Amino acid sequence: MKIRNQIIEIISEHLGVPEDQIEPDHDLEKDLNAGPLELSDLFLRLEDKFKIKLEKNLLKKIVTIEDLVNHVAETLGEFEPSSHE
Repeated sequence: MKIRNQIIEIISEHLGVPEDQIEPDHDLEKDLNAGPLELSDLFLRLEDKFKIKLEKNLLKKIVTIEDLVNHVAETLGEFEPSSHE
């Protein structure tokens, strides 16, 4: 399963938003109503899932789902083609 799909699945479960309503360009806070606590918990879930470490300062740098996908893919050393291609 692609990283993007796995992240969208986790976001859907965590925030209660149907997967088909989650787009890569959605803003995690503005479009999905994820506050700081939800984002922090989401990062913990992603760390567990992908066995990586996401630094706390990323909460301010990662705005969209695509930002998050790109960062996780980069951390894992994998290329994840943009969904806009």
